[in-house]
Amino acid sequence: MHPEASVPRASLPRDSTSETLPWITSLDGSSPGSSILDAGSGLLPFAISKTQPAARKRRCLWVMVVAAALAAAAATAVVVTRHGGTLMGSGATTITNSTQPTQVNASIPQGAFFTWGGNNERNKLYLNAGLDPVTVASVSFGRRATVKLPFSDPITAKGTDSVYAQPIVFPFNGTEYALIVTTGNNVYVIDGPNGTVVSAKNFGPPHRILEDPVFIAAQQSKDPDSGMGVCRDIVDFVGTVGTPVVDITTQTAYFFSITVAPPPNQYQRTMWFHAVDAITLVEKDGFPVTIAPTADNNPAMKFDPNYTYQRPGLLLSNGIVYGAFGGHCDLNQGFAGWLIGVDAKSGQILTAWSTVGISAVANGGGAIWQSGAGLALDDDGNIHLVTGTGMNPGNADFYTDTPATKSNIPPNLHESYVKFALNSTTRQARVVDFMTPTQVQYYDYQDFDYGAGAPVILPASLRGPNGERLSCTMDKPGRILVHRVNDLGGFAGGANASYLSGKYGRDNVLSVFDLGAYINATKVDPEPSRNGAGLFEGYFGTPAIWTAEAGVAYFYFAVKYGPMVVLEWNPITYSFDKVVGESTFSFSLRTADMNSMSGLPVITSLGMTPGSAVVWVTDVFNGLYALGSVPDSSAKIKTLYHDGAFVGGQISRFNIPGFSHTGSGLVYVPTNNGTLLIYGKLN
Repeated sequence: MHPEASVPRASLPRDSTSETLPWITSLDGSSPGSSILDAGSGLLPFAISKTQPAARKRRCLWVMVVAAALAAAAATAVVVTRHGGTLMGSGATTITNSTQPTQVNASIPQGAFFTWGGNNERNKLYLNAGLDPVTVASVSFGRRATVKLPFSDPITAKGTDSVYAQPIVFPFNGTEYALIVTTGNNVYVIDGPNGTVVSAKNFGPPHRILEDPVFIAAQQSKDPDSGMGVCRDIVDFVGTVGTPVVDITTQTAYFFSITVAPPPNQYQRTMWFHAVDAITLVEKDGFPVTIAPTADNNPAMKFDPNYTYQRPGLLLSNGIVYGAFGGHCDLNQGFAGWLIGVDAKSGQILTAWSTVGISAVANGGGAIWQSGAGLALDDDGNIHLVTGTGMNPGNADFYTDTPATKSNIPPNLHESYVKFALNSTTRQARVVDFMTPTQVQYYDYQDFDYGAGAPVILPASLRGPNGERLSCTMDKPGRILVHRVNDLGGFAGGANASYLSGKYGRDNVLSVFDLGAYINATKVDPEPSRNGAGLFEGYFGTPAIWTAEAGVAYFYFAVKYGPMVVLEWNPITYSFDKVVGESTFSFSLRTADMNSMSGLPVITSLGMTPGSAVVWVTDVFNGLYALGSVPDSSAKIKTLYHDGAFVGGQISRFNIPGFSHTGSGLVYVPTNNGTLLIYGKLN
């Protein structure tokens, strides 16, 4: 085996040319010589040009190895017949058509896993989406299909079946598919190029928040004047919310779901972990499994699905699927944050960590929700996440004034950036580092919610003063923190004040940029009666990052009720100096029935070719935007494409579109009215 054959594709060196690799494709899945592995000859129909550079030849060899592995997996997988055939699924509603599948290139992302944001660093960079600014801005680009998602059941037919998860787009047997999951526990597999539903299945009745008297009472107690009845951050149903992960080598999709018992116990809930065939949606042997563990770090903490939901995108690493959990709108004080790791083959729970590590505090909060962003993974295989608001700001047991480092980690880690390492013997993840803002109690009182953001591992080209890898996080008020991945900062360990005028104490981080202060100083608050002095709670999720413009690195952030803003990385100070660009539009305001907010920005490009990046973002009420990546002379980023021609409120907050890894040029946008919008070239 070639020494690079076992290295994930994302870690292989890239040369700067935009030459296209001759990826392996299949004409129809059966013609001799046309598939990734010719069944008749056992030879790969693949040629390496003598004129290619050595690095490219090495990658070709790697692709050959991956192709062989995929062929071996396909040999034991369920065969999907697309030419007038049928799909056999246990209880699944299936739809077939006789249209020839459109062939796509078979390039594979890191580890052959398809996941939230396109990669495990969570920088939301799609290098092979097949999209560029000229194409997207042309009249030949637009909405090419509106796919009706036909499956329904008596429960979800009563309300809104929403999509909060990113569509996971993956190739299989020469066709590009999109996996869609809904809050009503409906799951769909879509043939993207043809715009057709391949499989559809419901995985049980979801919890309906708007009919739950416990949740209604809790909302009225917390915010009787909200005017929204019950918290509408997630509308109507809570079934499958977090973004799945797909392992193409085993043709398996993994996700969590919540179901309710039959009446009269319809508010008693069960959390499930599913491993299903990624095409037919048939459960794998031994699945689903129930999720109801006791915390590894606190025997008094029991996982309670009646108060605990799964929101962030899943992570698949070392054969373990990790999901993170929290409450709903900080209602019902029985919830806590959880990290749960499940063996992808056996379904055994290997990790069950709670944000509440003191047995005397059983309702400490600290949800892990991250605005839906996926759990991040660094070069060493460590897991990174951020926890949210604690629910005991008056409880002295929950706070400390004593500085702490990774050698004496506090038991309760709400409002914290937390890193986990895997014990190779037990396969259990354990906390090895953290950073908690010094004024954590003030965060809790004000609902500044550090957990509204999520960690992003910065590109390898953006390193710290000693060459170390870096990450960044952001809180609701808009302070962007840059961390050393190998030393997150602990608690109250900084030599200098990291926040404004020392108000927030001395946090040991590499740098801080206060985007919230900039917005408050330059924009008029559209909702001052709610927000007070500024755009309070206006910053969620993660930035998108683009580093290919003449050595300049741009970071893109969406601002609630404000514009998309662009910050430029300063490689000397390892920080951001100022906002260098803004969109020409602002994101929409909320209504009495629905919280507004943009999605999280995403980048597509033609590899790392300068000038090829497009920034994508959705808006709950205003649809899909595509923007240029480089600010112009007036510090504006141009809108290349906008589709707002559908009824407002049909895209979930914080959602991001799905994109191709194989150059199809398709963009997948799920709505809350039972449709999937597919964009791309119209001719």
